[in-house]
Amino acid sequence: MVNTSFHEHEAAVYDEIHQAMWKSLPEHFSIISDRILATGSVPDSLSLLDIGCGTGLGTELLLHTEIGKRVREIHLLDTSSTMMDHAAVRSRNWPARTFTYLGGMAALPEDSKFDLVLASSVLHHIPNLVCFFEHVAGVQRPGSFFIHLQDPNGDYLDDPELRHRTALGAKNTQPQLPRFILRFSPGRILRRVLRELTGRQHETYIDLTNKDLLATEVITSPLTAEEIWSVTDVHLYDGLGISLGVMKKELTKYELIHTHSYAFFGHLSSDLPPPLLLEERRLLRNNAPNGMDLAAVWRRCNC
Repeated sequence: MVNTSFHEHEAAVYDEIHQAMWKSLPEHFSIISDRILATGSVPDSLSLLDIGCGTGLGTELLLHTEIGKRVREIHLLDTSSTMMDHAAVRSRNWPARTFTYLGGMAALPEDSKFDLVLASSVLHHIPNLVCFFEHVAGVQRPGSFFIHLQDPNGDYLDDPELRHRTALGAKNTQPQLPRFILRFSPGRILRRVLRELTGRQHETYIDLTNKDLLATEVITSPLTAEEIWSVTDVHLYDGLGISLGVMKKELTKYELIHTHSYAFFGHLSSDLPPPLLLEERRLLRNNAPNGMDLAAVWRRCNC
């Protein structure tokens, strides 16, 4: 109920509050596209499934890449009807047939198979990742690709160099948008005050979520923003993030063909001042593993 209500109300402001993400992610989609094409085993006509599609911005960014030019069929999946409505409007400008499904993986047509599965800013929302990965494997044929990005880089959240750079980024950056709150060491949470995104005279999506939860007696008193996010963004608040080491054990039907990290100063590139942006670019070119955020591509095995 918390997840459903939160994302329904967030949909109205999603594109606005995540501007930094959508300004910064094109380069990462481009890197992913190049790596997939480098395998030399990509058909000219692809079907795409965007899991947790939100307002459709992830698919739109992918369509602007070289691999996106091969997408002929798009399937959008989300549990929020309002998010899906926004995605459906956006899809009118896409050069591919688009289908929408409201709900979880069970909402997909039986025996569905997809060449590309995209999960952008999704994995950290899913409590049971083992079950989720099994569902993903079930809708992909051998040789197809599973893409995920914009998740906390769980294997490096305790990295001293990342902590140092993040402190430097906090000192030299004035972000306009909230960033996720991550645990950097056991028992300690680095917290930032997340400001209201609309004026005090207006109800925010946090206020509206609390109204829903109070009206349905899910809660008896309003939750803070952090309390709500601790439910909706579970792997950000548990401090574990998304670990490639763990995923390699769980994705037994896949091989990891590419990974890179980014947000080396705790902020996306569009929020960085020029000196830090230059260093961000250098670390990205050198494929430094210890950025705050993670992107990866997996190929479904013939097993």
